[in-house]
Amino acid sequence: MKKVFSFLVVIALIFLPLKMSSQNSKPNDATETLDKIFSSNTTKGEISGKIIQSNLVDKSAENKFFVIGADTIYIDSQTKLQADLPSPKRLHVFYSKNPANKKIATLIEQEDFITPELKFYLPIPGYIWATAISNIETPAQYKDAYGNVTMWGYGVGADAHVYKGIRVFADCNFFTYEQEITEKGGIAHHSIGTGGTITLADGAKYSTYTGSLRLGVKYTFLREKPYQPWIGLAYGVNLWNVKYISWDGDKIYGKASGLTLRSSIMAGIDFKINKLGTITFFFDAISPVADYTMKNLFGVGDYSQFDGVTYPTPRIGLAIGY
Repeated sequence: MKKVFSFLVVIALIFLPLKMSSQNSKPNDATETLDKIFSSNTTKGEISGKIIQSNLVDKSAENKFFVIGADTIYIDSQTKLQADLPSPKRLHVFYSKNPANKKIATLIEQEDFITPELKFYLPIPGYIWATAISNIETPAQYKDAYGNVTMWGYGVGADAHVYKGIRVFADCNFFTYEQEITEKGGIAHHSIGTGGTITLADGAKYSTYTGSLRLGVKYTFLREKPYQPWIGLAYGVNLWNVKYISWDGDKIYGKASGLTLRSSIMAGIDFKINKLGTITFFFDAISPVADYTMKNLFGVGDYSQFDGVTYPTPRIGLAIGY
């Protein structure tokens, strides 16, 4: 392989100057052309860390460089700077490495090892099927029949860049959901025991609360771009509470609570705002589920639910990192 490579270099050195001279080119054009040929052999890389040595403060230095860990990185006119240099802070550096093993920075940006963020969730669809009572047979009828749904989700978290496109994260999220079932004096069908109808003088609502603590990992693509798509997987503990209450909320017909371990799948895209932070639009799927039994629900009998959703899934969301 080395012999073949050497032969190609010799051929290039012989014919390129001849071609250039025939075009009345400058003598160094051949060298520039060779640089272009060899540029296809350059490899790209990235590194994160703090500068431990540099000549950046020496204005007379022709070859600007800095050292992160065991890597010496050079800066040229093509380097894109998104950090003030020299910087005492952590940097994320992308570079191209030529055949001479010289690393030339293409992008230098400031990076915090840990990035805190706020999260806001919007479920799709915006409602959950009633589990014990209902008056309808399809989801379309369900939303029309029972009026308003009140819900919100928010969270706090942090992620850390550990290696190239790999980030690990932890977050804590909270979800509430309240759905109108039937107003005061309404008649509903129920699925308790063998099923039937029931008149609810005080009306009914279905209410849930879920808190989750998750650990996960993300892989980010297009890391040199200001927009960076990613995919992720998480696993966590979910604490949930489910109850049926009266229309005005003063009466509890039945309630249950518990703990569930559950995985999540995610995808999103980060929009990086230079030196300010990150805005992320994301998709989050798989909801915590609840298995429970409510004793003498609505005074009719015991009601058991298996794999009941405590918060709508999937969800879209907005995260603000700073």
